[in-house]
Amino acid sequence: MWLFTAVYVLLPNLSNFSFIANSANGDAPTLAWIGSAAAYALVYDVIIMTITGVIFSRRNFK
Repeated sequence: MWLFTAVYVLLPNLSNFSFIANSANGDAPTLAWIGSAAAYALVYDVIIMTITGVIFSRRNFK
């Protein structure tokens, strides 16, 4: 069970970027929605890049 929880936590929540249901109703994306999606992507990328930086800083590639 812990494996599924780890995968759920580590993979990004792509529904934050989906605007299909709202656009089907004729709504336009708001700046707040675009900003929150961009902020989510930026935070996720920073976390992943930090983790990979820590992992690869310990390796010797010579």
